[in-house]
Amino acid sequence: MATFAGSYVVTRESYYGTLRRSVVMSGLSQVLTAKYMAAAFVGLATILIGIVLWGVSMAFSLPHGVLEQLLAAESWHQMTGVVLASTMGALWGCSLGWIIRHYYATTMLTLLIPLALEVPLLASAPDIARWLPSGALAGIASLPLEGLLEPLPAFLVSLGWLLAAGLCAVRILRGREF
Repeated sequence: MATFAGSYVVTRESYYGTLRRSVVMSGLSQVLTAKYMAAAFVGLATILIGIVLWGVSMAFSLPHGVLEQLLAAESWHQMTGVVLASTMGALWGCSLGWIIRHYYATTMLTLLIPLALEVPLLASAPDIARWLPSGALAGIASLPLEGLLEPLPAFLVSLGWLLAAGLCAVRILRGREF
């Protein structure tokens, strides 16, 4: 979801045709920087809203003893990885938004492809899936799936995907006329 939300900061403005005006008025580097900062903020907001909504739903649906275990300090040790994965996912989505700049195509790429391809691969072929963007983000978040990379190597893989997409976006944008 954070990947889609990160792409939204670029693709929706492109959809409405105001991206060209923003770039002409402010300059490509300033708009690029602002969009990536907005995507990082959106990634953080996505995870915080998700935690609050999940927490409220769990408070009303779980038995009291299970809820106490869930809210214990030991269960919060993965939060740093989850927040980092959400932020990196949003930045990844922002890069995809800059590369594609089409709202519906980017939505399909950020929502449907991971659900249709990467998640099933996480279950059936984790040795391959852990090197893909969703698998790397799952490793950063330390999801309880077998075959994922540890958080630090997963972060490096995700950083590689992010840098590759970011460099690709910059190269494409420098060659485009706005």
